[in-house]
Amino acid sequence: MGLKLIPKDKGSSNKNQTLPKYDHEHVEAGTLEGPSALNAPTPFIDKIAVVLTITSTKLAQQIHSALYQAMTNDTEYFQSVAKHVKGFQLGKLITMPGCEERVRIDYNFQNSLANRIRLEFNPAKLGFWGMKELHGVLTSVMPEGWDHFVTDGRISRLDVAVDLIGVRMTKLKMQPKIGQSAQAWWSSDGKLKTYQWGKPTGTHTQIYNKTAEQLARGIAVTGPQVTRIERRLKNPKYKKLTDLAGMNNPFAGIVLTTSIPEAPPGGPSYVWPMFCDSVQVRTLDLALKLLPKHKRTVYRNQFTKAAPLWWNPEAIWKMWPAMLDEIKIGSTTAWK
Repeated sequence: MGLKLIPKDKGSSNKNQTLPKYDHEHVEAGTLEGPSALNAPTPFIDKIAVVLTITSTKLAQQIHSALYQAMTNDTEYFQSVAKHVKGFQLGKLITMPGCEERVRIDYNFQNSLANRIRLEFNPAKLGFWGMKELHGVLTSVMPEGWDHFVTDGRISRLDVAVDLIGVRMTKLKMQPKIGQSAQAWWSSDGKLKTYQWGKPTGTHTQIYNKTAEQLARGIAVTGPQVTRIERRLKNPKYKKLTDLAGMNNPFAGIVLTTSIPEAPPGGPSYVWPMFCDSVQVRTLDLALKLLPKHKRTVYRNQFTKAAPLWWNPEAIWKMWPAMLDEIKIGSTTAWK
């Protein structure tokens, strides 16, 4: 099966296809804390892992004859990786001309028959044209390429994120859903760097300083600070790529604010300032846990009412279908 690559439109780019638009002028001037209320952050898929199980003997034979050769030799499009994923015998990185993002492919076979193929990548970085080039590479080792993953693949991991441009971690007050465990990490100079709730071995939420992470990796960064909110869904309820458009809002129930609200009515006047100081040091969630149970709801509601207009999970999620349609990740007709 010869390699078939679909050329990319020279007038298009796969870089940052789904980045939201923000009121940068006011953010940088300091007259706006975070994104504009009229330009809510756009959700995007930061990482996805899809596993395809081959059930047809004929297809398993056909795929193995081409894929085994690609997975056991370094070529222009299949490059070596340092480690293998558990449960798979071979692993490679798929590289494509003009695409900075590389796709991880892992392969399991039995008796010269293809068994399972796993793909992991960042769809937001790949964009539509990157997806099209990935489809072209896949057609060199399996008929119909990416279409197989759309029709028969199962999602094992899905990271859905939004970027808050101009929002600093040091000013962000966060409330997870009630009952979830939380952890926080600070930098050496005492600044909040990462906040997480939920167990990292399963579905969890991570909020972190994306600008600091990029700088730590040696990536040059300009403009206002970016804070990323990421819902990492392991073995999500919606397994098929075609189900993504109808999935439930993963940001529902998350409350954020960057301001300290007024004190609730009642109680000694000195208690509220002390609590707010604790929020600055410990984070809102951990500070709430120090309060008596009957006070937690009252104080939590004060911060809920202070949520900025730009953090509206319902409005954010309304942009999800359009983002999916832009990159065509769940389409079987875009590659014909």
